[in-house]
Amino acid sequence: MAVVHEDRPEYPDPEGDFDCELDERQNETTRLPSGEDVQRRVLQVSECYVGGDLDRLVKGCKALDIEPDNPFGGPDIYEWADSVRRTSSTGGWVVAASLYRRGTERKWMDDIAADLPEDFDRVRLKAMSPIPSVVVLLATFTLSDVSANALNDELNTNRYLRIDTVGRGLRRHTAFHRKQAAIAQERTRVREAASQWVARVFPGTMITDFKKASLPAIEVITTKLAAPFTRPQLPDVPVEEISSRLEDYRYLLSIDVEGDAYTGSSTPDWKIATSFRPDDDPWTIVCGHKLTVDESPRDGVTFGGPYTDDHFIENRFGGLMVRWAIKCLIECYEGTIAQLRDDLARTPTREKSRWNFIKRVGQNALRTETIDSLERASKLLSNTIFDATIVSNEVGKWVSNERRWTYELDEYKQIHDWGDGQVDEFFFDKMLRTSLEDRAEWFGETIPLLRSELELRASIESTAANFRLQQIAMVLAILAIFISVVAIAMPS
Repeated sequence: MAVVHEDRPEYPDPEGDFDCELDERQNETTRLPSGEDVQRRVLQVSECYVGGDLDRLVKGCKALDIEPDNPFGGPDIYEWADSVRRTSSTGGWVVAASLYRRGTERKWMDDIAADLPEDFDRVRLKAMSPIPSVVVLLATFTLSDVSANALNDELNTNRYLRIDTVGRGLRRHTAFHRKQAAIAQERTRVREAASQWVARVFPGTMITDFKKASLPAIEVITTKLAAPFTRPQLPDVPVEEISSRLEDYRYLLSIDVEGDAYTGSSTPDWKIATSFRPDDDPWTIVCGHKLTVDESPRDGVTFGGPYTDDHFIENRFGGLMVRWAIKCLIECYEGTIAQLRDDLARTPTREKSRWNFIKRVGQNALRTETIDSLERASKLLSNTIFDATIVSNEVGKWVSNERRWTYELDEYKQIHDWGDGQVDEFFFDKMLRTSLEDRAEWFGETIPLLRSELELRASIESTAANFRLQQIAMVLAILAIFISVVAIAMPS
């Protein structure tokens, strides 16, 4: 692939010669070597539908003109959704539809034309109900050639030092860090494009109730030469030369500085991690794969062959995506409840004199902010906390059931060598399960306390409001009597 150049700036300081050497070295080490190719062909995002939100999924399918008869066999999405609502049943996948971008060539007979973003050629829609109250929609996007090769283009683009004036000082953006930022921005852009399309057509609980701009995602990256998420071996060199060894293109595709990643028992050549940068969106799982000779392009299949096919990614990582989406949904509820807990903690609930407390509350009972606060708390109690209670109880039962939890879920293992002969095994699926267990237990302990506290606050506010109204009525009655007496006493 040709190297893309940007205009080189003139440096505003006398260190120009040094900067030129640094730019040249960083561009050379981070550029893809001959024969290497990096692609991001498939991206998955998921949305959750709790309770009545499932109607939005059905409405979106109708808007896309998805036929009631399922061409893939089994029940169609409408029949399946109606069954889930009536029986609160759980079970396997149902295929909703496969869509291709309108204006492009249809490659599969059953594909339906739709208005997809320019980044995507195709999307497959599947749904699953892992627990009775939640339906998970899995949208598997096949990226267009331009978007699939965007990471290649960024790695092969020469970047140069940029110097910004900040106050009285200067901020230096090196070529390496500018390239790193460009790749992270490109990844985020594509994930948000997929999330926004789902938000427009199938708005669910995380998008509508929690206003999330980016949905839980799995990003699939394949390489030809270097195994993804692995760093080059550092030779025995002086410390001052290590920085040049770190400026490698593989670092720009790494999970983090430690390179932690997990492999599945059925996909040993693949690696997954929960974030490709420590400060990035933790809702992203990155899948990486080094292609073998057998997986080379053939018979017109694009780079990556069957291992970048949306069907393969669905079958291998769909179970993980469902559990990841449930974890993200629980985190949404957890954040809302924690915020409510903090709001209650910031409000003084007791003074030395109980009567002074009630009197103070009574004096403020008719103020708008007090009434609005109570209404917001009541709405949260009746809606969000109710949903969180149901979902957390079902999640607790789900993770404790070995057969249901392991359904269509691979075992993802990471081996950590401590360097002293001790080797430990860490399992990502088990840590995810433990996290959900702890969160379900936390919900079970916290929600009843919040509910009782909100009910107590509502009772006190109501009593104080009545007390205040009685005071006002008494004052008005005294004024009326006084005016009557004055009117009688006044001479005609």
